[in-house]
Amino acid sequence: MERYIGSYPFKSQESAYDYKRFRTSTSINEGRATIPVGYLLQEGHNSEDWSYWGTIAIRFELYGEMANKDRQLGTYDIFVSFIKDSAGNFLKLPSIVEGPFVNMVRSDEPTSVLISFKTIEEGIGKAVVGNKEYEESAARKNHEIKIEGLMPDTKYYYYVSFNGVPSPVCSFRTAPKKGDGEVVFAYTGDRRF
Repeated sequence: MERYIGSYPFKSQESAYDYKRFRTSTSINEGRATIPVGYLLQEGHNSEDWSYWGTIAIRFELYGEMANKDRQLGTYDIFVSFIKDSAGNFLKLPSIVEGPFVNMVRSDEPTSVLISFKTIEEGIGKAVVGNKEYEESAARKNHEIKIEGLMPDTKYYYYVSFNGVPSPVCSFRTAPKKGDGEVVFAYTGDRRF
């Protein structure tokens, strides 16, 4: 199994979308590996201008050992946040591993949306939309935060945070009032040749 590491989101003028760029790798021996976070903070490799904290993407390439030929089982990506303490050690922070996603954008209820995300461990999630905060009342791994009191057909900027670690700032547009606006569908497929 190989492990590839890079910053997330990769901040570049190449694209308006967040994406991963893997910049180094490490092997896993006896189920353990060292993540070379310090390498990503060195001059020439620090694409994020990190000084003491950040989020990295880790990609696992999984293989099944077979006689004369290993079988590739697939890849798996996770995100891990870190902080550098006063002694210069890198510590793992609670991490958002999936999302955030904006759900339930609908004209039946154009003044609300649902923001969801998953975390690596249980904790209290928070969503900040504009200058208003919405915080969960109980610790969990699968977070769903209902955002209410919004204006229909309006663009909002938001981010989520988990135990004080923020996501990148994203945006969404609320649905128009029922009967207003256009409906557009998009479809994509993969024939898996």
